[in-house]
Amino acid sequence: MIFTVLKKSSKFYALFSGFLWAALLVLFIFSPYPAAAFVQVHISDLQNGFYINRYNFDTFPIMGQANAGKDVRIFANGTLMGTAAPDEAGKFLINLDFSTHNEGPITIWAVQESIRSDSITGAYDATPPRVFTAEIDENSISIRFNESNLKNAFQEKNYRFSPSLNFKTPGGADDIVQIGDFTYQLALKSVPQHEIIRLSMSGITDRAGNAIDPAPVFINDGDRDHMADDWEAENGLDILIADALPDHDGDGFSNLQEYQARSNPFKVLSAPIEIRDSIPQEDAGIVNAARVPDETGFAVLIRSVHGIDLNSADAIRFTIDDGFHVPYIRDLRFDTVRVVKLIDEQDDQATFLWAVYDRFLEPYMHSNYPHNSHIYIKVEIKDVADNILQPAAFEFKIESAAQRAASRQNRPKTEEIYAVDPDSGGSHDAGIQVVEGELAGARVMYNSNEPLTPQFGSQGEIEKVNIEGLEAVGMPVNLAPHTVFDTPVKLFVPVPEDADILSVGLAYHDGTQWLPAADAEGNVLPGGEGWMVPGSRVNHTGSSPVLIEVQVYHFSGTQTVVFASFDGTREEEDRPPGESRSGAVVFVSCFVDSVSPDSRSASWPLSLIVGMIILMCGLRFFINLFRQDLQDLHVFFFTFSVSGRN
Repeated sequence: MIFTVLKKSSKFYALFSGFLWAALLVLFIFSPYPAAAFVQVHISDLQNGFYINRYNFDTFPIMGQANAGKDVRIFANGTLMGTAAPDEAGKFLINLDFSTHNEGPITIWAVQESIRSDSITGAYDATPPRVFTAEIDENSISIRFNESNLKNAFQEKNYRFSPSLNFKTPGGADDIVQIGDFTYQLALKSVPQHEIIRLSMSGITDRAGNAIDPAPVFINDGDRDHMADDWEAENGLDILIADALPDHDGDGFSNLQEYQARSNPFKVLSAPIEIRDSIPQEDAGIVNAARVPDETGFAVLIRSVHGIDLNSADAIRFTIDDGFHVPYIRDLRFDTVRVVKLIDEQDDQATFLWAVYDRFLEPYMHSNYPHNSHIYIKVEIKDVADNILQPAAFEFKIESAAQRAASRQNRPKTEEIYAVDPDSGGSHDAGIQVVEGELAGARVMYNSNEPLTPQFGSQGEIEKVNIEGLEAVGMPVNLAPHTVFDTPVKLFVPVPEDADILSVGLAYHDGTQWLPAADAEGNVLPGGEGWMVPGSRVNHTGSSPVLIEVQVYHFSGTQTVVFASFDGTREEEDRPPGESRSGAVVFVSCFVDSVSPDSRSASWPLSLIVGMIILMCGLRFFINLFRQDLQDLHVFFFTFSVSGRN
């Protein structure tokens, strides 16, 4: 009997079960609850544990997938960072700026309407690591950083010393030992006495990828007075007080000059030799945004009380380290070393001069420095009284190829001048002048035998004068190359029509900053020493435009200025280093169903009612259709229950 009933009702069960599945599908479609969303969040291939560092905090891209046509909001630590509009395929991209956030943990998520992605967590660290202390201990240097567990801190190539120091066993990482979370000890062959050790580092980063602060570290000069601490201690000076300026023995030379000559600051001793200026400026391109051309000449402006014998080969000596060649020496015997005297005096007793090393005149190596290279040059000078200026070290960074290409843009239109300047006695037999634009009329006259040809540089490369007390008039005149000329160049600077030439002076740009160079009467100010020839100013009021003529020893930049109130001095200001920006990529994938949460939430009661009506009608239909089967099934269960009780 059971078999008969099941057989009769098999059609009923098949159809009824199919109906139930259809009803469940209807309820699922019109359900007020959203379908389960598969959400993924990725930060490049790192996902959780990402870092936003100082190089990408303002260009941090978020890419993801969501519904087309509906904005996606990106949050970080609960703050709305921006809104992205997905394209037709649902993909979106937005760059976030974290510069206003506090450093520390960062949690990022994406929201589209009421759907939120999973969160990803990382950290925002925009502070570069730096050296906290650096001390000499016999033949080693201990460096303590302000952050722990730095990357690449064990690589010897990332440390450069001036004067040059060698690791105990050069190459590799065996001479660097970590003696604490923050401290590394560098084993060296030897560390000289009475020297300020200049340490430059590169390639070292923290966990977030921030490169170490590029500013050089000076070791053995705790009070930053440019005198070695061990020399000060041996000569009765205080290593904790900056006392470079006093002259304790009254011989006319400061403690700093005594240190440079290695003389006793408490005994009368005439001596010192002084380096007054340099081209390029110390640390140019490293701690500022200065562009150092690859063909630049290196020069130092020297003053000597007793004079320097230019006939003595070793009176001036350069040691050059470009990072590619073995450090090499050039002195007065070489054609690549020149001297330009600023005072007409005998060669055996020159007291004020430029000493120049020209890399572009080297016969057996590339004439230009490699792009992006750090150049280290040491200068040694001896005067006729056998006073010796201990090696003075200079470092600068050569321009990149991109900077080189950019410098060739926006140059003023010029034409060459072939006439000989009669006022120069025939020494200025070549020239170039600007023929259009705001600098029209500007020109230079020079000697055609100069090692490098003068030219006008890009107009947008240097900003206008920004010295308090000086009013910039006209446009900056950018001049190249940055080298000292054998014969002072005649420079003609146009004066704007609305300015009175009798009230206009000149400012000089040394490659890193503006300095007041000459007043309206043509007197050379401290900032123009070694740049402008004293007494060389001539006003050309009959020309159009009106021109100021001066003679200059070397090039960089100049601009006409009006002096409001200025005392002739200016403190040096460093520009922020130029920074590259690169971003870690954040992928935020939000896979959501095609029905928007808002539309479902507004219509779900009606959808539920419609679904229930369909379900009830379907049940009534099947009951009428299979009434007999249901009766047979009822008889079966009744008979089964009765027999069970019996």
